[in-house]
Amino acid sequence: MRTPVRTARGAGTRRLARLLRDPRETTLAELADEIGVPQSTLQYRLQRAESWLASGFVNECL
Repeated sequence: MRTPVRTARGAGTRRLARLLRDPRETTLAELADEIGVPQSTLQYRLQRAESWLASGFVNECL
C-alpha cells in the first residue's frame, strides 16, 4: 500500500480550503496573501469569473 506524500502544495490547498469554507470570515487580502498574488489581481480575476458565470447562466436561461 502506498503512503500519501504530503507536499507543500497539498498543505497550501488545505489552508486555502479552510479559508474558503466560510467566505464571510475571509478577507480578499488574506486570500490573496495565501495564494501569493496581489490583491488587485485576485479582485480582477474574481470579477472576471463572476461575470463569466453570470453570462453563462443568463445564456442558459434564455
